Amino acid sequence: MRPFNPQVLELIKSKYELVDIINLVFYDLDLEKLHMVFLQHSNHEFKSDQRLLIVHQDTDYYINSQGNTMYNVVKLLSKYNIAPEFVILLTNNYGVHEEIDYYARALCNGDSPRVVYTSLWYDFPTVVDQYNSIPDSTINYVYCCLNGVERSHRVAQLCYLQKYNLLEKGMISYHFGQ
Repeated sequence: MRPFNPQVLELIKSKYELVDIINLVFYDLDLEKLHMVFLQHSNHEFKSDQRLLIVHQDTDYYINSQGNTMYNVVKLLSKYNIAPEFVILLTNNYGVHEEIDYYARALCNGDSPRVVYTSLWYDFPTVVDQYNSIPDSTINYVYCCLNGVERSHRVAQLCYLQKYNLLEKGMISYHFGQ
């Protein structure tokens, strides 16, 4: 797993005092350990400029359309009386805010955490307008498939792209073995 670019952290720190940074990938297989991290912040009274930063950059597992990781995070926020509106979630899981909004209303009876999406926060652009200045005529690929760590579903996806002769239509990375 690659860390996010330090500029991302500095940008957040320029606006907020971070109470803690919780990277969920380190707790994926140990929910009890995640409980202990959230317990440290139980009933914390946040100042207006304080935030808890949660990083969710790995695959979530869904059971009956419920994301296991996101459900557990919001459940722990509720259990330890941590106000979701003082949480920033950095994620590459586009669309997860709708799920989190639902959980926050159902479990915390309150506002949702601030969700910030970015595909590759370790490649955070240093020029803000970098992508808006690319003319349409320079777009040569119809998709981008970025694979940092080997997972069975990623290998299967690459096999399907090859089977249907779609590999050359996209930009693909697979840094398996790094």
